[in-house]
Amino acid sequence: MGIESTFNVRRSDAIDMLKQKGCTVYWNDCLERLSDMLYEHRESIFENYCVMEDDVTDDEWSRWKYCW
Repeated sequence: MGIESTFNVRRSDAIDMLKQKGCTVYWNDCLERLSDMLYEHRESIFENYCVMEDDVTDDEWSRWKYCW
């Protein structure tokens, strides 16, 4: 049994993260593709990513989602 955490990541941050890992990304990639690429290149088996647009505001409590 493990805990998975879902990170809410803005589009610009996701692109920067993927470029640092040596992935080819484009500014017009869809959010689902960015999420999938972050998932493929994750550092821990418990990480999931949800990419959202840069202009979306979220409160601090919605940054992490825990699942069993």
